[in-house]
Amino acid sequence: MEKAEQDKKAIIQAKEKKLKILENQLEDNLKILEATNLDAENKIKELETKIETVNKSIQSKHFELNEYRNKLEMVETEKRKKDDEIQVANLQKRNLEIQLFELKKRHD
Repeated sequence: MEKAEQDKKAIIQAKEKKLKILENQLEDNLKILEATNLDAENKIKELETKIETVNKSIQSKHFELNEYRNKLEMVETEKRKKDDEIQVANLQKRNLEIQLFELKKRHD
């Protein structure tokens, strides 16, 4: 009976040792998971910061583009005004040339 008890104690001790090893492995795995999770959270924050920076850059470029569009529109408007002024001046010149021709014709 003493042998059976010793065998039983040895089996229990072996199982307790194995259990302790498994507990240590679980703790190690948990530490690895926590470190991996922390690393992933840091990478996510880094990516969010990059996305925010890119979004701000895009907004800035949109603002610049709108400014350029407004300037282009103003330049095009000024060009149309100048073209209109040139057209009016050419018409006035043509009228003056006709009047001059008529005056010369009458004078002769």
